[in-house]
Amino acid sequence: MEVAPDTIRIMLTGNSDQETAVNAVNQGDVFRFITKPCDKETLIVTIQAGVTQHNLLVAERVLLNRTLKGVINVLSEVLALVNPDAMDNGTIMMEHMKSLAKVLKVPNSWIFEPMVQLSQLGCVIFPQETIKNIDSGVAISEEEK
Repeated sequence: MEVAPDTIRIMLTGNSDQETAVNAVNQGDVFRFITKPCDKETLIVTIQAGVTQHNLLVAERVLLNRTLKGVINVLSEVLALVNPDAMDNGTIMMEHMKSLAKVLKVPNSWIFEPMVQLSQLGCVIFPQETIKNIDSGVAISEEEK
């Protein structure tokens, strides 16, 4: 499952006992369980159902990814409007993250991108003056703390 997580598993076996079927479905994430001898029509229908299931899983993942990316992009745009400095910091952090991932040879470093993009989102609620004071080492009031 780690190598090909979208694979739809269909088990064709000569062993027709119920325990084998239950274990295959529950432990092996088997989509369908068919027994031998299997007629041609049953095999075709089962394979077609597996292809349909695969297409549904892939479509769902694509939809979720697009939705997540869309939400992150909207939040980033809000951040850019409210606090451009924080947005710039996020851009710089993204460059550093990509460079570090490259040096460390981190596979799939793209999974960190949403985290970096959202890391500056908290700056939306802070007054820019307070953030500038903190960055420049100016003492801030108890209220600001």
